[in-house]
Amino acid sequence: MINTSRGMKWYTILKILLVIWIITEPSFFLSDWSAIAVQSNVTFIELAAALPLFFISNFINVFGDSILMAILFYHMRNKDKKSIDSTRNILIFDIVISFITTLATLIELQSLNGDDYSGYGSILGYITFRLIVFVPTYIYLKKRFLPIPHNSQAPYITHAESTFPPFETISAALEGLLNQTDRDETIAQILSGYNNPYTGQPITTEKDWDEYTQAYQAEQKQKLQKFTSASSKEYKPRKKKPKN
Repeated sequence: MINTSRGMKWYTILKILLVIWIITEPSFFLSDWSAIAVQSNVTFIELAAALPLFFISNFINVFGDSILMAILFYHMRNKDKKSIDSTRNILIFDIVISFITTLATLIELQSLNGDDYSGYGSILGYITFRLIVFVPTYIYLKKRFLPIPHNSQAPYITHAESTFPPFETISAALEGLLNQTDRDETIAQILSGYNNPYTGQPITTEKDWDEYTQAYQAEQKQKLQKFTSASSKEYKPRKKKPKN
C-alpha cells in the first residue's frame, strides 16, 4: 500500500533516474576499462587478465548493482512495499562490494602504483555517493509505504462486532493497483486482524471486502427504510375542523 496523498512527483523522478542508471552504469564501466586498455597499449582482455581481482570486483559491482536497481524499479512500478527491501539490499550490496574492491585495490593496484592512493579515494567517493542517494531513498520509501495504523484518527464505521477504516481509505489504497494479487495483499495488510461482522470470516482479499461493503450498504439501506417508515407513522397531520 502506498500513500499518494502527498503527490507522486518525486516517486516518478526516482523511477526515471533508476532507468537512466541501469542503462548508463554498465556502459561507463566498459568505456572506462576500454580507455585504460588503450592508454596502456593492451587489449581489454589483457588488462582484465593483468588485474583479475580488481576487474572481477568492478564487474560484479556494476552489473550486480544494475540487477538490484532493475528489481527496485520493478517493485516501484508496481507500487509494491518490497521497494523498501530492494533499496536496503542495494545499500548492503554497495557496502560489501566496496570492501571487496578495496581489498582488490590493496592487492593488485597498490603493487603496481606504489604510494598512489587515488584508487582508495575513488572507492570512498563511490560509497559516499551511494549512501547519499540510497539512504534518503530508503527513508522516503519506508514512509511512503507505511501501513495505515488501526488507531488512526480518521472517522470510523462502527459495528457492534468490530471497527473498520473508512471506505475512502481502502479506495485510496487500491487506486492505481492493477494487479489483483497486489490489490488483495493491500486489503489483507490494512484489514489485518479484522473479521467481517456479517460472516465472522477474516477479510483477506478484495472479494472479501466487496462482500462486506455490500452487506454493510444493505444494512444501512434497511435501517434507513425502517427509520423513514417509523417517522411517517409518528407524523399524523391534524384534521381541520369544519367551519360553521
